[in-house]
Formats: sequence, structure tokens, C-alpha cells
Amino acid sequence: MLADLSYRFVETPIRTGALGRAWRELREAQGARRWRLGAYWSGAVGTGATFCVVLGLALAHAQPPTPPSYLSVESIHTEGSATPESETGPAADAPAGTPKDPITVVGDSVMLGSAGELERALGNPTFATDVGLQPMGVIEILKKRRTAGQLGEAVVVHAGNNVPFTAEQFDEMMGLLEDVPKVVIVNLKVPRPWEQSNNEVLADGVRRYPDKAVLVDWHAASAGRPELFVEDGIHLQPEGQRVYADLIATHLKAP
Repeated sequence: MLADLSYRFVETPIRTGALGRAWRELREAQGARRWRLGAYWSGAVGTGATFCVVLGLALAHAQPPTPPSYLSVESIHTEGSATPESETGPAADAPAGTPKDPITVVGDSVMLGSAGELERALGNPTFATDVGLQPMGVIEILKKRRTAGQLGEAVVVHAGNNVPFTAEQFDEMMGLLEDVPKVVIVNLKVPRPWEQSNNEVLADGVRRYPDKAVLVDWHAASAGRPELFVEDGIHLQPEGQRVYADLIATHLKAP
């Protein structure tokens, strides 16, 4: 009703030219007629103002859309594409030179969305995860943690879902992890053009570092199991998160 009244007041007189005629009629009217016309236009103006106030309040109190359920919102932290990192766990304030936890996990939103299951399966690891994390972001995170002496005894990396992963980036990453006894690399199940090439880079990279690197073949483990994924075919349903975390834990525990 408010929208209808304000529409009649604002739009119709301007389109038909009636606004000018009505104003002249109001100025020339006398006595009771002038009073009635004045009351009519005051009501119309008041209706339009009221509509604007109601609209403004509605916009001011509008809430942003709810994030997807597959992401652990409490863990999300974005500082830019170069060094995005989110850290959780009770040892977050450990002094420099002290690994925060025996296991450090680094990855993008697939890993971030599975944080709860990873905590269960891996025993409260330290997370360095972010939505959209790319290989160069992984390298920056590892540089910072290595400098601070805060890499765990094992490091799990899941990256390459968002952009191509090069062999040079893999070697740079492994150079930063030279003092880490065990590195677990998770390959990709992502319906994007670089899925196969990135998985080849990861597999070849693990073969170049046989003494410390282990490949988790998430691609093979999730093949033919669409029920593990949400609609985008990348992020995981609760059952997919459990399978993902248990697969990583199995490779970490293997000699």
C-alpha cells in the first residue's frame, strides 16, 4: 500500500503534467477548498517520506547471505592471496621456535571445510587453511612457519584445486620442508581443466622425494562416489569429510 501511494505521488503527476496544474490550483484556491487540497498534498508527501524511511531501515538491517554449510566459518581468515592463513588450536600462542602441534595441515577450502573431521582423525593438528588458497600462498605460509620454527613433525598439503600447480612450485615447497620428517600430499578431485595435469605434477613430485613424501590419492578414493560431494563436485558432504580425514590419517600413521 505504501509503495502504491508513493508511486502515484512521484510518478503519475510527473508523467502527465498534473503536478504543475495541481500546484497552481492549490495556490489559487480559497477557503475550505484550499485547506482540503493542502491536506491532500501533505498526506501524499508524508506517505512518500514514510516509504523512504521504511525502505532505509530495511536496507540498514539486511543481513549478508549465510556462508555455505560445508565451510567451517570460524576458521576462515583472509589477508590476501599471497599469504592467506587461518590458525586454530590451543597452541596458537606457542613461542617462536616451538612447533605448535605434531601435525601441520595446509590447504584450501576443501581442507578447511573438513576441519572438524581432521581434528578428530589427526588429534588436533594446527591448521593453516583458507578459501581459495593457491600454491604460492602455500609457499608463503611455509616460509613464515619455517622461519619461526613452527612446522610440525609432519605436514599435510592439499593445494591445486583453484589454479595450476607447477613442478617448480612443488620443488620450492619441498625445499622449505627439508627438515620435516614426513610430508603428505593430497591430490585433487576437482571438475576443472587442470585436474589431471595437477595430479600428474603432484605424483611426479612425490616420486622425486621418496624418503619423505607420501601421496594420498583422494582422486581415486572418491571416484564414482558423488554422494561424498556437494553440488559443485569439489567440497564435501559430512560423509565425504569423514572419508577424506580418515584417508589422510591412514597415510600419516603408515611407516
